[in-house]
Amino acid sequence: MALLHEEKLAEIAKQIKKGVKPKRVSARTFIGWFGAQRRTPTNVWWIRAGLKKYNLITKPDFESVYIDSLISLQLASQEPSKDGQPLVTDLNVDPTYRIGKLASANRPPVSVKPDA
Repeated sequence: MALLHEEKLAEIAKQIKKGVKPKRVSARTFIGWFGAQRRTPTNVWWIRAGLKKYNLITKPDFESVYIDSLISLQLASQEPSKDGQPLVTDLNVDPTYRIGKLASANRPPVSVKPDA
């Protein structure tokens, strides 16, 4: 029996190759496919290995967005680099904790007092 993430990634890769754009999912749902709840270094490594197996990337990167932000899966670039190896285009890992990762920064304000 294949693991949930194996089935999902294989199906998404097949859809993309047919020209069908897959549905966007939240980063939380995406990492949940791998049985993870947090983006620890081990979990991130495991997820990236699964993406690499099916030649996929996430836009924006699942590691750097707010946990409930929507991400989409795309095929990784196959342009060869100068040394003939495939060019990896989306390994921009940002170790900085950004305001955009906070829940309060991703919700519109309910009300603002006139003197605020």
